[in-house]
Amino acid sequence: MSLLEVSALSVRSGRRSLVDGLELSIEPGERVGLIGESGSGKSITCLSIMGLLSEDLQVSGSVHLDGVDHDLLTLPESRLAGLRGDRMSMIFQEPMTALNPLMKVGRQVAEIMALHGVPRQQAERQSVELLDRVGIPDPAVAAHAYPHQLSGGQRQRVMLTMAMANSPDLLLADEPTTALDVTVQAQVLELMRDQVRRSGTALLFITHDLAVVSGLCERVLIMRDGVLVEEGPIDRVFNDPQHPYTRGLLAASALATDPRSGKLITVPQSDDGDGSRASAMPAASSPPAPVAGEPSRPGGQHQVLPDDDAIIFNRTEGPAVIRVRDLSRIYHRGRTSLFGPRREIRALESVSFDIAPGERFGIVGESGSGKSTLLRLLCALDSPTSGSAEVAGHQLSGAGERQLRGLREQVQIVFQDPHSSLDPRMRVGEVIAEPLRHGSHRDRRSRVADLLAAVGLPADAADRFPHQFSGGQRQRIAIARALITEPRILLADEAVSALDVSVRAQVLNLLADLVDSYDLTLVFVSHDLNVIRHLCTRVAVMQSGRIVECGPTDRVYTEPHHPYTARLIGALPTLQSSLAFEGPA
Repeated sequence: MSLLEVSALSVRSGRRSLVDGLELSIEPGERVGLIGESGSGKSITCLSIMGLLSEDLQVSGSVHLDGVDHDLLTLPESRLAGLRGDRMSMIFQEPMTALNPLMKVGRQVAEIMALHGVPRQQAERQSVELLDRVGIPDPAVAAHAYPHQLSGGQRQRVMLTMAMANSPDLLLADEPTTALDVTVQAQVLELMRDQVRRSGTALLFITHDLAVVSGLCERVLIMRDGVLVEEGPIDRVFNDPQHPYTRGLLAASALATDPRSGKLITVPQSDDGDGSRASAMPAASSPPAPVAGEPSRPGGQHQVLPDDDAIIFNRTEGPAVIRVRDLSRIYHRGRTSLFGPRREIRALESVSFDIAPGERFGIVGESGSGKSTLLRLLCALDSPTSGSAEVAGHQLSGAGERQLRGLREQVQIVFQDPHSSLDPRMRVGEVIAEPLRHGSHRDRRSRVADLLAAVGLPADAADRFPHQFSGGQRQRIAIARALITEPRILLADEAVSALDVSVRAQVLNLLADLVDSYDLTLVFVSHDLNVIRHLCTRVAVMQSGRIVECGPTDRVYTEPHHPYTARLIGALPTLQSSLAFEGPA
């Protein structure tokens, strides 16, 4: 018998079918990838296996785990609780909702082992060792931190530690590396690969990153609208896809461009809810063309941080919309003992650079490298500890809120999670128009309608609430809100990292068009180096709060000078490199 057998699994919510007649089997130690867009039924499938579905859903079919003489779909909760965390575990996509915010992370890792028979003291000792294995800096200190005191990537590594603590027979991973930078992602994937190889653990890995699946799994399942549309060995499905949907996913994942338009290829859809007609014509991926009218200057040279740290990256002698000099930000954590000193976290240290008008400037780096801190300082959501920053003609250091009102109009930001950044109680029209302080109601409605059209949404979207839209549509709404004040500078903090590959391509196409149409200066932060390479003409690489390399994007990617940059690029998974080998080890 297979380790896991799922037969005729169907899940419904009222009249809506979420999963329809799914057939799935997993052998002991087998690694299976489950790929599809949001709403395809991937997560619902995992929750069904774990017995964690909401009670208002109707479920039929059967799920059998080897050694359990009962269908998991009808197994009593008391018996399911004994299986979870021991024989089967699950890593959830969003760690902040899965971790206990009132319990230190070391205790949470130890608890999962103690619940299944490991002595408490031994569990606490092993928890620090496990945190160290997943690459968390200073694991002994991190074990005494609460979830909110860790970065998003670190929280996901804690979740991974908890799920793998008892070496389960079956590990279900729901987008576990989506929020991780490429080097940490590579470490985590290698750890998962090592775990299943060493302990014989089977893996069902859910993701929208096809390159990750191609390097980790042996077999792949493609889901769309609750139905399995294609399955088979990795090399066959990815090298010779039979279904048009699979071909579209492969093109979107590789950030391939249509040679006729130069735009990213998106997945073909019968009813494109994100407002863009998609194309799935296969094409080779290519880097973006330089921004029209971008100035040529010495700042375009390829620079690396010198030993004395004295350098102004991307320096321009002409006008600069952003001019940063020796910018630093230090945070303080609580004492580890009653009389001990407060710990310093140097999030940003002596950063200096310029950005000229009209540039597309990318910032990459690992979690905790200072990318988001820098962006918060540039839009005056935080204050520097030392140094200066001049943005759109406004000096930020020491400026009060009244003095920053003009900056708020000139600089806008798009956050990673549109669901959290849009007020759920306001209609979309009110959300977009909120920054406007002048003009009649009719003028405001007209401006909202124009911007909705610019981001590819219908005018009647203004009368709906954010929760009535998909993730990609909500991100379009967030972009429209950012553009309502006609800013000079658009800041984007991981603006596409939470989106499916096809929706990501749509939003990137939209951003590129809007930057040109509105003559914007774009500062784009991401841990996805492929996204930066497509969208930005210059890139700064950050490590431990400093810029260590900066220059034209293509030159930095093809000829990295700093070892850290080379390591980032080397850790980047690609379909081509993964499929070049005979298969995942």
